[in-house]
Amino acid sequence: MDLVEKKVAVDVNAIKKEFPQESSVCNNSAEIQNKRFECEICRKSFGYKYTLKQHYYTHTNERPFKCDVCAYAFVNKPNLMRHYSTHTNEKPYDCKECHKAFSTKDGLRLHYRVHSKEKPYECDACGKRFSQKVHLNVHVRASHTNERPHECEICNRAFGSKSILNNHLRVHTNERPYECDICKCRFIKKQTLNEHVLRHSNDKPYECDICKRAFTLKRSLGEHVRIHSKSKYCEFEQGGKICTNDSKLNHQQQAHARSKSYQCQLCNNSFISISLLKRHCQTHLIEEVL
Repeated sequence: MDLVEKKVAVDVNAIKKEFPQESSVCNNSAEIQNKRFECEICRKSFGYKYTLKQHYYTHTNERPFKCDVCAYAFVNKPNLMRHYSTHTNEKPYDCKECHKAFSTKDGLRLHYRVHSKEKPYECDACGKRFSQKVHLNVHVRASHTNERPHECEICNRAFGSKSILNNHLRVHTNERPYECDICKCRFIKKQTLNEHVLRHSNDKPYECDICKRAFTLKRSLGEHVRIHSKSKYCEFEQGGKICTNDSKLNHQQQAHARSKSYQCQLCNNSFISISLLKRHCQTHLIEEVL
């Protein structure tokens, strides 16, 4: 595509020379209204030269404002300053519905969608909806394009987003930045901490319509409901066990299949491994000697 070719041709050093630093922002409102600064790549226009410079970073993928604490980097300084509040645990924005606090106003705004059930971003391929655009983008890469551009330098595993890679890197470094205020347990991911904190409250808002059993997490309820769903998840007849999801059912079936893989030709007993079959065959040899 022409856009890709133009991206490669952009000279980042030339951009830095052409546009002023953050402090040199034009304060003349008349100039803002009358003079527009246009991007040579996508033709989008801006009121300030500095704003155009920041916009160019979206084409060059340059993020010059780096966090001193973690690996995150940002296009502009205001975004970096807002990010710093995630490390100081300063959370001035409080949700009126559940009193959960957030470090940024945008974080609170996105959180409100949990209560409103608003999911404005829909996947064109499968119709699945998301509350945040970034979640949609990660879903499309992982589920439909299998694109995983972010690779771990340690184990070479690849991921659909930089944030998922950063979480994965903590497995190697054993970094657990998220601490529970109640029991001081530490976690790699903030989502895991949030789920852990819910267990302290004994609040179980998700109830099964069939047996009335309640759960702390919606995911746990989903796992449980599958036990009742005979159409999709059924009892594994040979083992007499109920499998609550496809992976468990497949594992159980494979284990059962392995148990019949090695059969004795003399007595038709079957074994899960060839070593057990050989050991069993020795009993027949002993019987012949006796």
